[in-house]
Amino acid sequence: MSADGLIFTIEPGFRMTAEAAGFSSTTKTGATGGATIVRLADGRYRMYFSDLSRPGDPPGGHLVKSAVSTDQLT
Repeated sequence: MSADGLIFTIEPGFRMTAEAAGFSSTTKTGATGGATIVRLADGRYRMYFSDLSRPGDPPGGHLVKSAVSTDQLT
């Protein structure tokens, strides 16, 4: 969260980490990446994310997963 776009603080609450998403211990990222959120017809939200590696790493062997939320927070 930032009031000026320069200094950021972490808001309290759950974050979708690589570990929480069930990505393997061989995943080179410490967090998920490429998140995209879609509003579903029933009013819920689905977030798609992946364990894509860092630029320059070889392609292949990555997963795309998703999570559903009613409020984009839980």
